Amino acid sequence: MTKRAKLIYWAALMFGYVFIIFTFCSFMIYVLAMLIMEVAP
Repeated sequence: MTKRAKLIYWAALMFGYVFIIFTFCSFMIYVLAMLIMEVAP
């Protein structure tokens, strides 16, 4: 693999990880908000 291809591969991998973490965090915040709405009077 060339140096440029490896760089693109790592960039894509990092972007994928960030996207997954961001999606997971958004989902968790959404679930917490729903729970708070249920508990709040």
